[in-house]
Amino acid sequence: MPDTADVFGTTTLMRRVQELQQLEHPASAVNRFCRQVPCSLTPRGLARRAPSAGAMYPIEMVWITQVDGRWVFQYFDARQQGCVDLGRSAEQAAAALRLAPRQHALLLVGVAWRTIQRYGVRGYRYCLLDAGNVLGNVASVVVAAGAYIHLPDSIPHELIHQELGLTRDELLLGAAVVEGDVADSIPELEVGTPLESLDTTRLFGTEQAPMLTPAMERIRRVHRASDPGRQHRLNFRAMLGGHTADQAVENILLRRSARAFDGTELDPSMLAVLDAFLHRVTEATPVPVWRELELRLVARRDGRWQSRWFDQANDRWLTRMIPDPEPTALIDMFGDQPLAAKAAAFMILGMRGEAGTQGNPVVYRQMLLTAGVTCAGAHHLAAQAGCATTIFGGYDDRRVAELATGRFIPLVVQAFGNSSESARDEKNDTVAATWLANARSGPAIP
Repeated sequence: MPDTADVFGTTTLMRRVQELQQLEHPASAVNRFCRQVPCSLTPRGLARRAPSAGAMYPIEMVWITQVDGRWVFQYFDARQQGCVDLGRSAEQAAAALRLAPRQHALLLVGVAWRTIQRYGVRGYRYCLLDAGNVLGNVASVVVAAGAYIHLPDSIPHELIHQELGLTRDELLLGAAVVEGDVADSIPELEVGTPLESLDTTRLFGTEQAPMLTPAMERIRRVHRASDPGRQHRLNFRAMLGGHTADQAVENILLRRSARAFDGTELDPSMLAVLDAFLHRVTEATPVPVWRELELRLVARRDGRWQSRWFDQANDRWLTRMIPDPEPTALIDMFGDQPLAAKAAAFMILGMRGEAGTQGNPVVYRQMLLTAGVTCAGAHHLAAQAGCATTIFGGYDDRRVAELATGRFIPLVVQAFGNSSESARDEKNDTVAATWLANARSGPAIP
C-alpha cells in the first residue's frame, strides 16, 4: 500500500487531518457509552493518575532494563504501582537503542482504540497528548532526583513493535532513555490499595478495532506518515526542573482535573509563574519544533483580558489587550463546557500558520508530544500552588485562535482558575468515567 503522504501530499494530508478533528465533524463525534479495551501486554491499566481523554487511559508504559546481566521488557502495572517482567528478551531492542548498563528505556505505547471508540479521529491527538503527559510526569521525577533523561534521535520502531507483540492498533508513540539506577533516581510511590473485590471480567466488552474501521485506518496511516522512528530532543531539565524529588512526587499525587472554577482572577504570582514557565518551554524546545510552536497565555489581569505570546523574530514577549470574552461564547467555543466561562486563564499551545506545521506529519507528532509534556509541567505548577486546572481537548480551532489574537492551529488548551472542593461539578465529560459505574463492585479506583 502506498504511503498516505506520498499519495495526497503532506500539506493536503495535514489539512485533512485537522478537518477530521473538528468538534462538528462526524469523524470526531463523541460516543459517550464505551468500555475499557485491554492491551496485548496486560488487561490492566485502569488506575493511572493522568488526564487521559474520557478516562480511557490509552497509554501503557514498558521499561527496557537490565536484570542479572540480561535486557528484559518490564510492564508498569498502574494498579499495583510496580513493574512486571513480560518474560521476553529485549537484547535486540537494547542494542538498537545503544543502551549501556545503568541505562533504561521507557516505551510509551498507545492503545489507540480505547480513545478512538469515544472521540473518533481526534483521539489520535489525545493519545499523543497523553503520552506527553506521562512522559512529563516521569521526566519531572527523574530530573528532580538528579538523574538524566533524554529522547534518542531514532528508535527501532518496528523491532520494538514486533518484540512486544503489539497489534497494529497499539501504537509505539515514543521512547525515552533514563541514565542511572531507577531505584535510586525515582522515589518509590505510595502503594495503592489492592482491589481484589473488583471483577475485572466485567470491565471489558466486545469493543475491538474492526479491520476496516475508517477512523482507525486513518489514524494508522497518519501515524505511519509521521515517521514514528524519529524523535527530536527535548531539554527536560530546563522545562521541568526546580522541584525536589519529594515535591515532584507529591505534585503527581495531588494533580487532578478541575471540575469547576469560581470566576475570580488568579493571584498575580501564579500568572508570573505561568509566564516564566512558558518562557522555559521556548528555551527547552528543539529548533524544528520551536519554529512551528505557538505559545499563548490568555488571562484576566486587573480586570482586563490580555493575550501574551513570544515573538520569535524579535526574541521578546508581546502583550495585547483583548475584549472581555462573553461567557456564553467561551462555553460554546469549548464544546459546551460550562466551566470555560469561569476560567481565569488559558494556556494555548498550537502550530504556527493557518495550515499548521507547513503540512509536516513528523513535526505534528513531535509538537503534540511537546505540548503534552508542557501540560504535565503546568499541572505540577498548579498542584504546588493550589491552583485549579483542567485540559480542554475539544474546541473550535478558529475561535480559540481569534481569542488569542493569532493565526494558528491550536493543539491543546489548558485552563486555570480558582476553585473549592465544594464547587458543583460542571464539566460535561463527567459521563466519560461512567464506563466503570456498572462494573465496579469494590472500592473506587483512585
